[in-house]
Amino acid sequence: MMTSKRLITSFMVSAGLLVGSASAAAQSGTDIYAGDWPDYHGNKESQRYSPLDQINADNVNSLEIAWRFSTANYGPSPESNSTSTPLEIDGILYVTVGATRNVVALDATSGQVLWLWRPQEGARFDKAPRKGSGRGLSYYTHGDEKRIIVVTPGFFLVSLDAKTGIPDPSFGDNGSVDMFDGLRLAEGRDDIDIGSSMPPLVMNDVVVVGPAHRVSMRPPSKENVKGDVRGYSAITGEHLWTFRTIPQRGDVGYETWMNDGAEISGNAGVWAPLSGDAELGLVYLPVESATGDRYGADRPGNNLFANSLVALDIATGERKWHYQIIHHDIWDWDNPSAPILADLPNGKKVIMQVTKQSYVYTFTRKQQRFSQQNTRLRFDARARQVDAFERRVVGNAFGGVCVRNHPGMVTRVHVDRCDASIGRLHDGQAVNSRNANAIGLAKRDVRTLIFLYRQNRECRA
Repeated sequence: MMTSKRLITSFMVSAGLLVGSASAAAQSGTDIYAGDWPDYHGNKESQRYSPLDQINADNVNSLEIAWRFSTANYGPSPESNSTSTPLEIDGILYVTVGATRNVVALDATSGQVLWLWRPQEGARFDKAPRKGSGRGLSYYTHGDEKRIIVVTPGFFLVSLDAKTGIPDPSFGDNGSVDMFDGLRLAEGRDDIDIGSSMPPLVMNDVVVVGPAHRVSMRPPSKENVKGDVRGYSAITGEHLWTFRTIPQRGDVGYETWMNDGAEISGNAGVWAPLSGDAELGLVYLPVESATGDRYGADRPGNNLFANSLVALDIATGERKWHYQIIHHDIWDWDNPSAPILADLPNGKKVIMQVTKQSYVYTFTRKQQRFSQQNTRLRFDARARQVDAFERRVVGNAFGGVCVRNHPGMVTRVHVDRCDASIGRLHDGQAVNSRNANAIGLAKRDVRTLIFLYRQNRECRA
């Protein structure tokens, strides 16, 4: 006999004496500084900050539940874990609920349901890798038009009228865009392992969708659909551009995939939320790892642009700069969160990427030409360590590649710059096995250095 326990998810709004007061009603507007929460993380910069101060340390202990909204009856069965973050604009809450990702508009004061939209996706939902209410949705305005934009479990991009919940007939096909169109599918797999749990980023009239896949700890195949990031018109739903997170032949970064790994590998999506700088017109992608999370023998190389922070022109999808945080990930060390944009007290505009290793990588937001400097690659140093003379000669011959001893028999290669002289190494003209002895290097040392250089060619912007 099987016993099941039904876990009911509900939204609760707490309020104290401030509910219904004149000052509370006045805290509404179009951004966080006017009292609203119009984006998943508060704003496009993912700062997760609100200046509201009506609830504070002095009155928080007097809060009471003002209303409760149960999500038990949404979807084919009650959802046991709801991670959705509602948006609040002008006194209305917009939220995704239930396993089928229904969209509900609620009166923020009373909890009254103002409208409900329910996707009906049939077999697309049944086969979807990312079911559930997801993490949330997006809000967009164009003139007097106000829209709620959501990605369904079946991987449709949908635009709803924020006032009525009715799909926008001028967006895509009567309000929706089928994002299966244009996918780079995997050969030999019948399933289409792609979806999204996160809200899309909507900025500068463009909707950017980062895809997600099933958890890839033990994938059923070394092949999978590729996690390309795509941009659509927020007004019409027209497809504007595609950024290939796994490059195809001829793309920048293709050379970082060896043994045809770029042809067979998939994933490298962006399952974490996106961030953006509207003034610079840049969207920032925290890219995940490629297939699979803990095995990479079928994709030797650095595997750009997996495990990278990538800045794109939101209007065109053109890559402006990138930084690969993990080379050839086999530890599921993909980027887990939206990068945070901040203006520092010294005037610098930075972007910060938090990682699973508890590091925070900080960059200047605007990088017209970005070289991945001081990239550290560790490799087995069973080959003899090089002495000071060899380090000096190698540094000259490689035009910027320095080999240094490191405690624990680990050698690190530092790529300090990319220029014409270092480019000669790719053809074996600067140093090769024939002239290795002339500079005091063993042939295996040269082969290792050439391999490492080729793995770091992405330092060319």
